[in-house]
Amino acid sequence: MGSLLLSCFASQAEPIPIRDPYFAQARAAWPPATRELRDKSFELIDTGLEGLYDDIDPMAGEWLDNDHLMVNAVQPGWHMQRKGQFQIMLVDARTGKSNVLLPHAMMQCRNAKRQLVSVKPLPAELPPGKRVWDLPTFWVMHQGADGQLMRLSAPQAFEPITCEATDNGLPLLKQGFGRPLQDIDGFLQRGRPQKSFVPDFNTILLRRGQPPKQIDVRAEEVFFPIYLPYLKRYLLNSDDSQHDSATDRRLAGVTWGDRPYDLTPYRLMSPDGEVTEIPYPKIIFSYGVHGFASLLPTPHGLLLNSSGRSSPGLLLLQGEQLYRVWGGQRWFAPGWRESVYGLKVSPDGCRLAFIHASTWSQDSGNEISILNLCKENNK
Repeated sequence: MGSLLLSCFASQAEPIPIRDPYFAQARAAWPPATRELRDKSFELIDTGLEGLYDDIDPMAGEWLDNDHLMVNAVQPGWHMQRKGQFQIMLVDARTGKSNVLLPHAMMQCRNAKRQLVSVKPLPAELPPGKRVWDLPTFWVMHQGADGQLMRLSAPQAFEPITCEATDNGLPLLKQGFGRPLQDIDGFLQRGRPQKSFVPDFNTILLRRGQPPKQIDVRAEEVFFPIYLPYLKRYLLNSDDSQHDSATDRRLAGVTWGDRPYDLTPYRLMSPDGEVTEIPYPKIIFSYGVHGFASLLPTPHGLLLNSSGRSSPGLLLLQGEQLYRVWGGQRWFAPGWRESVYGLKVSPDGCRLAFIHASTWSQDSGNEISILNLCKENNK
């Protein structure tokens, strides 16, 4: 991997501004912006679909290939989001047109390697006091090359809530102190038996038929690995390293130890356990951006979802220039552009599916759109 990838994410020398993160008045201590945040426009496809409002783990959908996206969408009608009436749709990302794969259903998760999808069937009307998430039934379905879903009657070695394989030869999966990778790639151990999670544990990559391998990353700095097909690597952490004692030296105190950084860098791990670091992008402070919700490395630069933070929206860091590619100034402010959540990047790294809304609520629209980072407007 090496220098070609890291050249896009050069280390920034700006110091971390010192502030107390627990008090709102500390905002006044931030230094003034010295660089200009610019706008950059890319092709935008509106699907006309309303995505699920889910305050637990919202996602725009699952990419089947570079041009097709499977999404959970709200059925047409009045207050259908509140009524829990959803359908699974197949979207052509080139046009935004869609068709129904399953009515009265919700996709729970997808295992791309095994072409299996966990689906929750939905009644025409939810029982009183129940939410969609409370319904216990799951269907395991096979997904064909055309995207169509077929229910399987034979039992599958498959966990329907997470879509993790249960026949990968790794019993640690059931003991709750690790992070599963794609089932052919194994499992990241983050603790010891009977002790569950251990913060300073040196994370171990376990693979079927292979000896354990330490990857030299503290367990508390590994969150939920995201596989990025366009880099053929796992992103081990994507949240902002600020404001968490596990990843921010200012809050950790003596527990920080001798770690050579102030904010935990972002790590990319190959399936065989090679780890490459992307330094925390401190240069954003010079643009007046004080943090972000999540970070994704893409072929086009670092994509920052700063919704709900100091400069909400989608930001793209290319070299030392920071661009806003979607969004506005803050949540809940009349007249500002919308913020985004539920990001999902296509396998080639070109298209970004996301849900956008002006407020964080069931009734705010929660529309699904697709931004093409490989097609800049006016070029």
